Amino acid sequence: MINFFKKNEITRIKKNIQGNLVRVSSLFLIQLFYLPLMIYIWGVEKTGYWFYLLAIPSLLSFWKLNFSEVSKQELIIRKNANKNEIYTISFLFTFITLLIFAVIYFTINIKYVNFFEIFKNVEIYKFNWILGLIFVSFSIDLITNNLLTISQYQGKIYPAQILGGIFSILEKILVPLVGYFTEYLLYAAICLVILKITRYLISNYIIKKYITKISLNFKNFNKSTVIHIFKKSTNFYFNDLSLILNVSGFIYFVGYFFTAEIVALIAALQTMFRFLLMWVFSIFENVVRFEYANFYKNKKILDIVKLYKFQRNILYILLFFFFLGVYFFGSTLFDLWTNNAFIYNTNLINLVALDSIIFILGYNQILLLYSLNKLEKISLYALMVNILSFIFLFYFETFRINFETIYYVLIFKGFLIFFINMISNFKFIKYLIKN
Repeated sequence: MINFFKKNEITRIKKNIQGNLVRVSSLFLIQLFYLPLMIYIWGVEKTGYWFYLLAIPSLLSFWKLNFSEVSKQELIIRKNANKNEIYTISFLFTFITLLIFAVIYFTINIKYVNFFEIFKNVEIYKFNWILGLIFVSFSIDLITNNLLTISQYQGKIYPAQILGGIFSILEKILVPLVGYFTEYLLYAAICLVILKITRYLISNYIIKKYITKISLNFKNFNKSTVIHIFKKSTNFYFNDLSLILNVSGFIYFVGYFFTAEIVALIAALQTMFRFLLMWVFSIFENVVRFEYANFYKNKKILDIVKLYKFQRNILYILLFFFFLGVYFFGSTLFDLWTNNAFIYNTNLINLVALDSIIFILGYNQILLLYSLNKLEKISLYALMVNILSFIFLFYFETFRINFETIYYVLIFKGFLIFFINMISNFKFIKYLIKN
């Protein structure tokens, strides 16, 4: 372990990494079975509908601000912050967000969803009920995640990660198994809501009994704290919106122009060659973010720089071996995983992997800024590049001839964002060292 960490800090880091390993390992194992199970039980077409329906709330929540992450980082950085006050502010912002989101979600889905290619000439049993239940599950998830995120301000990241891993396993097993008893996606949506409610109740009990005595207090608010959290959240918002566009937004884009089978193919490729990489990266990412903020609170600037260089070098090694593995074994593993359910060009796998690597490299360049609530305008610049790339794909049909061409556009976009983030990161590190 790096020699500038104290013994108690090393113990904390090990526990947090172990908690993340439990979550990521569970996600990895269930993904080995989740997609094949969905395809085997529900069929490729209904699997495509399900993935698309789950992507809708994530995409349409593009405007919501990330109050919980900002609140957590503020509690880490500010020694005298009032935990109940900040938790209450974050909860209220989250609740208001859900009310506004409900109007947007149901207005767009009721009026326009039938115009999309994926749902044309298709009748899904109790379709509006499914949309409503998915909204409820998304809302409960948002409230639960707000609590789980803020509970990590003391450096105890592992309980939230273990809880997340357990309920991810349950979701990825039970939702496919529902298809053994019915052909209607409505009951998969009901199962999802029940799981989300259970997750909230258990998480709330464990966190408040064993981790932190955090609670809601609506009596005393500091206006300056409310304004400060809101302003900082706008910078996190731009970063989150870029992530939504790259994940759910891309699935939404595919469903607009292509069939459910193509949506299922892209979802499968993204799961194996993008999400898997992001999960592995997340084993260390949120641990490092806490340590950055903790060093900053204690004015250990040189330790921040040392940790940054160490983490960066480890990431480069990880990405190198990831690409080698995909290049030599990617198509074989993908066909085995999906039981040869898809027909595709094998070069597409290498392009998806390359796009994912560039995305991770670009995100890592702003990880330090993210940790210290110093994103400022950099996340806005990246968002503008993302939006322009999707506008480009929407309006120029030439670049939608095949998915290889689409991924060339996405890779070029990723390089632009990487260089923008790299310049900002370099300037910020220089500023830290000088001051």
